[in-house]
Amino acid sequence: MNEDPFIDLKEVIEKDIAATGFYPKENPPGREPSISGGLENKSKAELKNLYDQFLAYYEYVTDDITRLIGYVSVTKVRLDHASAAAVRRAHANPEYTNADLRKAGATTDLVYVEAQKDNLYFKTLLNMQEERRRKFSKCMDRLGRELWFRTQDDSKSLDFNGKGSGAQGGFSRGYRKLE
Repeated sequence: MNEDPFIDLKEVIEKDIAATGFYPKENPPGREPSISGGLENKSKAELKNLYDQFLAYYEYVTDDITRLIGYVSVTKVRLDHASAAAVRRAHANPEYTNADLRKAGATTDLVYVEAQKDNLYFKTLLNMQEERRRKFSKCMDRLGRELWFRTQDDSKSLDFNGKGSGAQGGFSRGYRKLE
């Protein structure tokens, strides 16, 4: 047992979630993928490979977000507890003669500041990972659309005998020009 009951709680949560089959990867699956430039020069195989790389990262970041949600919850309760204890210590201190001094004493209490730092760290990390996941999702949507349009273009370019009709494929054909 640790001195801090909230660290114990975090460890219990980690064990309980692992018992459900949740085992997040400790390291990212390779280098983070990105889309540079247009997609028109990439083959279908390259697009599918890039989509799979984004999917692996999306899964990794989603697992990390799940883990961070637990940490944010525990650190928030720890912060509330530290705040209440700091307020009690400030009220018990005769040097703090008015409400402003007691508030200043409570908010500068080292235990409270440490709890606040932990909570802020995990909240910030959670927000950053959620943004990364949104970015991966948008990239995956873009790749999925490109693959879908190419599939549609391929099926339109074949006539009933399975021969090519000579139609040119491309992403821009997926949209009608507005007049």
